[in-house]
Amino acid sequence: MPVSSHDPGNHTRTFSLRTRFLFAFMLLLCIVLATSSLFNYYISIRSIKTMSAESSTLLLNQIARQVEQSVVDLEDLTFQEYERANFCSVMVQQQGEGVGNVFMAQAIKQFLYRMVYAYNIFPYAMIEGLDGTVYRQMRLSSTVNPALDAYQLTPERRTELIDRRGQTVWSPGDQRVVLMQRAMYDPSTSAYCGTLVVGVDTDFFRSMYPGSAQAGEIMFANRRGELLIYGGPEAAQLYEEAGQGAAAELTHGSKRYIVTDYETSDGRWRLLNAVPLDQLTRWIKELRYWAVVIFAVALAAAFVHADILSRYITKRLNRLVRSMKNLSLGVLDTVMPSDSRDEIGVIAERFNIMAVKIQELIYTASQEKLQKERAEYKRLESEYVALQAQMNPHFLYNTLESIHGLARLRGEKEIGQMIYLLGRLMRSSLGRKQKFIPLEEEIQLIRDYLTLQSITYEDRLQVEYEIEERALQWTVPKLILQPILENAIVHGIEEKPGVGHIAIRCREEGADLVMEVEDNGVGMSEAQVAALLAGDEPEPSGRTRVGVRSVHMRIQLLFGERYGIDVRSRLNEGTRIRIRMPKAKGELSIGSQSHRH
Repeated sequence: MPVSSHDPGNHTRTFSLRTRFLFAFMLLLCIVLATSSLFNYYISIRSIKTMSAESSTLLLNQIARQVEQSVVDLEDLTFQEYERANFCSVMVQQQGEGVGNVFMAQAIKQFLYRMVYAYNIFPYAMIEGLDGTVYRQMRLSSTVNPALDAYQLTPERRTELIDRRGQTVWSPGDQRVVLMQRAMYDPSTSAYCGTLVVGVDTDFFRSMYPGSAQAGEIMFANRRGELLIYGGPEAAQLYEEAGQGAAAELTHGSKRYIVTDYETSDGRWRLLNAVPLDQLTRWIKELRYWAVVIFAVALAAAFVHADILSRYITKRLNRLVRSMKNLSLGVLDTVMPSDSRDEIGVIAERFNIMAVKIQELIYTASQEKLQKERAEYKRLESEYVALQAQMNPHFLYNTLESIHGLARLRGEKEIGQMIYLLGRLMRSSLGRKQKFIPLEEEIQLIRDYLTLQSITYEDRLQVEYEIEERALQWTVPKLILQPILENAIVHGIEEKPGVGHIAIRCREEGADLVMEVEDNGVGMSEAQVAALLAGDEPEPSGRTRVGVRSVHMRIQLLFGERYGIDVRSRLNEGTRIRIRMPKAKGELSIGSQSHRH
């Protein structure tokens, strides 16, 4: 049903070409501007992230160098101080006596007092003796910290310190103090005399890097992954979420951070820098504002330009449409002026040529109509002639039936049988219009044919059938076996003395139908086999055996090159011709693989 121009469901037809042009142009411009703006925005963000990661890596590298050197200085300082105090030898001597030594206790307390008050960076110091006695000292100006006041070494940590033979282990104390732990040994005897724990003020480490907001949060951890120095609970959560990755990006709460990981050269310290992304991209907000302003100005300017251009184009197109309407109303001499060489001018020129061609086509169409009427008359005459020709086969069938009846009346049974079989064979092969028949009918047809041949050759021809019952249902091209059998009789058995034997086999092989004709005739050489399928193997009479090749070509045209005829033959022994085609039902045509069962 044709669609009306006023169809309410066809909304696009209510818009003019100019409106569509403007809409498409503005939409394309919006897409281009928006895409370029977003692309620049994301490129800027990515560049900022990359620069931030590189800057953080450089900053952490500088801090790591200072930390390594400062840690070495602190470890040397504590070693020199307890070596100068010379209380280790007394602690070793008191081991096993079970009683305290006043001199030893006084020396330890003086050492701890000196460490805490002589150095501002040590607000806390502790020594654990061999007998488990703990001596502590905290600076009076420091806020009392219950965690440090009750701090005890675990057996595992004590064993680790002894195994390290005086090497320092850094562990977390609280947010303001980092604990430096080491086993002490008597300088003269190298005997273990206890454990020294010194609290280092975290401000000592924080003084090594700037405290600006742009630097973000800087955190220190030991080789165990324990957080030592950080800004607060939020920084500790950031450290847990960052894990062990290198430069990465993570979201914590409502904020996004750029996290950079760095490890000192000795592997004892791990530094992390977490910079809030909004601090790095503050200036992007101003960039977005100006991008919107530029976008609006460009859009307005483009709209004005597109409006002027669309008016110019649609004006000329409307003129072209009016000319086409006149032509459709039958004004064949319509001419549209062509005042330019652009696309519309070319269309106008082609339109004028088309108007001339239409006039020529109208004349040509009238002539063709006359020729078609003449051709139709000739076709009707041909059908009449064909109808007359169809009478001839029926006449032959009826005549053969009459001869068959007359032979039986006169007692000529063999002649009657031959005439009967010949008539049935002609009726099957010539009378039916089907090009494809079931294999069962094809077998019946060749039975009649071979029976006639057996009578002709008397006792020289023996036929054996090996037919699978389930194979009879499949469709085959009509008369596909008769040329093969004729070839076996005429070119094989007839030329060889003695009794000729023909075996006919039909079976299923998977999705294929296989038919074989085998004879014990004179056989063929390899060259003759190749020439047989090529169609150029001559007979003594000068003719070629085209029947076999015709069957081969029909099968390949119908089903493809993987199907067809396979010939196996030996001179003076016989020939076996195998036909392979897919199992199919119904009418077949070229490329009939789709009919396969």
